[in-house]
Amino acid sequence: SHHPSWHDVEFLLVEMVAPPMKSKATQRKYRQAFRLLVRSCARPSAINEETIVRMITSYGAGKSPASVNSMLRHLRAMCRKLVKKRILSVSPFDVESFFLREPRYRDGRCHSQDAIRRILCRIDHEASILAAHGRGSAGWRIMRLRSLVYLATFTGARRNEMLWIRWQDVDLDAGFVEITGEESRLKTYGSAAMLPLSPRVVSVLRQWREVNDSEYVFPTIRGNRPWIGGNGRDRALAALKDLGSRAGVAGLTFQSLRHTLAT
Repeated sequence: SHHPSWHDVEFLLVEMVAPPMKSKATQRKYRQAFRLLVRSCARPSAINEETIVRMITSYGAGKSPASVNSMLRHLRAMCRKLVKKRILSVSPFDVESFFLREPRYRDGRCHSQDAIRRILCRIDHEASILAAHGRGSAGWRIMRLRSLVYLATFTGARRNEMLWIRWQDVDLDAGFVEITGEESRLKTYGSAAMLPLSPRVVSVLRQWREVNDSEYVFPTIRGNRPWIGGNGRDRALAALKDLGSRAGVAGLTFQSLRHTLAT
């Protein structure tokens, strides 16, 4: 009888991480998990609890519990796939729990109401000053960042989900934005959603719409593509961190804004 090899499992892996629902980062994580399994076990059908323990020991040295648990979640998904394909009789994750205890949020990952107020007041102030002196490219960039900050703060959407939004996905009259994932490679199926917009966010987006004629809500300065990537301080995350520094709020990221809304 045919005993499935790691080569067979690699074909299943390609199926698991196929676009459009898996981002490149997620694909890399699954491939890393696959390599760990290959090094830790002679054949797929022999994966057991001891295999996972060996992997945690080798992979987890010097890594945070959150990093180890992230890898374990990818391993668990792969094991479930192997069980479904009858390559593995039982998943070790159904026998034992391997996940490490981790704090709900690390320092700097969640902001106080006062910190959020300072961030919004700072970006509002900068936008108003530049508007009073003629916007130019600097004013345009601040208004773009202001709109992105407001959307992230009040919806908790992930960075790439927001950066790929087109104006056709936004209904300012009804107060909704649709996260479609057609190009953004959603992190999960559940990420596709219709998100409500508060009147304050709608007002900010209306102001931004007046000076942004791109099809994308958050385009590059040329307007021909979304604000993905960039050089140095022109990256969306770098611009947000710089805003945090100017507002006196340490550790400001899109993830921290998302976590803050969740609390």
